[in-house]
Amino acid sequence: MNFHRENRLKNLVWTIRGDYEPFQWDAEENEEEAGPVRDAELYDAVKQGALARYFDREALSLYLLKKIYLGGEEGPLLRLAQLAADCGSARRLTEERAGVASLRRKAFDRMLDEQFSELVRDDVGRLTLLYLQQEQGGKAQGTRKLEEALGQLEALGEQGSTRRLLEVVDGLYNRLVDPRFEEKHGGLDQVLAVTWEELRELDWRKFLQEEALEEVLEQYQQQLDQQMGQLPSAGWRRTGNGGGKAAVVQVDPEALRKRQAYVELNFGPSCIPEQETKRLTRLLCQGAHQDCRLHFTEGILRHPLKMNYQVQYARKQRELNEIYYRRHRSLARRNIQVLAQLLRKTLVFRNEPEWETAEYGRMVPARLWKVGRAEPRRLFEKADRKNQEDFAVDILLDASGSQRKRQSQVALQGYIISEALRELGIPHRMQSFCSFWDTTVIHRFRDYEDGPEKSDRIFDFFTSSNNRDGLAIRAAAEGLLRRPEDGKVLIVLSDGRPNDRVIRRNGQKNPQVYGDAYAVQDTAHEVRKVRAGGVSVLGVFAGEEEDLAAERTIFGKDFAYIRDISVFSHTVGAFLRRLIEADAV
Repeated sequence: MNFHRENRLKNLVWTIRGDYEPFQWDAEENEEEAGPVRDAELYDAVKQGALARYFDREALSLYLLKKIYLGGEEGPLLRLAQLAADCGSARRLTEERAGVASLRRKAFDRMLDEQFSELVRDDVGRLTLLYLQQEQGGKAQGTRKLEEALGQLEALGEQGSTRRLLEVVDGLYNRLVDPRFEEKHGGLDQVLAVTWEELRELDWRKFLQEEALEEVLEQYQQQLDQQMGQLPSAGWRRTGNGGGKAAVVQVDPEALRKRQAYVELNFGPSCIPEQETKRLTRLLCQGAHQDCRLHFTEGILRHPLKMNYQVQYARKQRELNEIYYRRHRSLARRNIQVLAQLLRKTLVFRNEPEWETAEYGRMVPARLWKVGRAEPRRLFEKADRKNQEDFAVDILLDASGSQRKRQSQVALQGYIISEALRELGIPHRMQSFCSFWDTTVIHRFRDYEDGPEKSDRIFDFFTSSNNRDGLAIRAAAEGLLRRPEDGKVLIVLSDGRPNDRVIRRNGQKNPQVYGDAYAVQDTAHEVRKVRAGGVSVLGVFAGEEEDLAAERTIFGKDFAYIRDISVFSHTVGAFLRRLIEADAV
């Protein structure tokens, strides 16, 4: 770790602790890149200091050792301990240091963006989600068991002693992870009664991230102690990083084999034949996307395979999208009318005939004097027409976790464009994209020839996981290029932040992480390639100003920056008008 970076984080730990006692710092786990210190790292440092200040860290790490010795599963146990430690110290921290609240909020935002799909996989992850959402001011809704578990965590804010924290962690583990643990090994007092001599009998090297250490038991305890001060993760292991949330992820081989079932369970079954999916995967998943897969679906709400947490989340988000639309119904209708009118005028102009000299057609009286003096073809003119039916549009929405705060706004923007095109009778398709592990999920809301009954499906839109923009654009363009219309437009609503994890497969070299400049350049390359194929591409940007440069790199001059939904139709309409007029030349 860079010295100044490490020194800053250590000073933050010491400041929160209130002393300058030396402590172990795991540079590997806390360094994400050689750039600015990120909010999650800063908050981890705050938590390290808070643990030392408010709790007996040695007692906590020793408890974890003893629970694991008796057969407790390290991953979920550690995540529950991290969650409880945060809950037990957050109120005191924010009361003493107001700036911690903002830092914590940003760290939680990032965690929700990056790990939603992984967190919904088990009860500990779902409890973490409820906790994060509630701490961010949202309404936490889950099963009765999880809501009761959340109540136990909340009580720690008022009774944050070390003993109380251990009671909560132990109780939550026994209820959520291994309901038979207490029956087999006893409660908290029985766990704490395990002696140091008994612990030494176990070979702890298999639990260590680094082996061949002289004092493996003590080292493992230090490792647990260090991890107690970090944010609770979803259980995946990061083996490299290209910045942001892009990473190389080591996934259990068994989980990798089951990924298709998991994708269908949480995003919906495929809506196209398996052979067609395989064909498109072979055709499109090349180059930077060589080890990727594609999954095409109509969504989890249309064809749920199981009433799981993801279905509940998707239903709740649809309700929020519909509420947002109803609140802005008048504004939406005005935007639809304005956009339709702008496009109608442009298409009328585009449909005006261009008259050219011909050997037959309409005779031009003013040229009759040329009879016998000039070529006959100069006496006639013929109209060359294009019509608005000679047009198709694709709308592609970024549905990655980084759009989580804007889900309802993105859904409404997609609805406005779609309804304006539908009023004009222009064939159009609307899809969203996100990626989970090595699979890019394309969610189709409406196809080109669908009628008004499919219009409100856009409100099924919800965000999750990551985004591989280059592959999604490539997939959308493949379908658009097969359309018979001469004029083709692809509209991409995104936040200018292509980021995706990549899977490390056993025995293979780490793949290139898909993030930062590499991902931006790949996406820009796909946009240029699609344009070279005859498709006009417009980027609609609704992200943060810091990502404007990336958006500009990807789409060049053809992107619209939406600051206010009230001017959405004017802004997008102006760009579409320019693209259509350019296509008519």
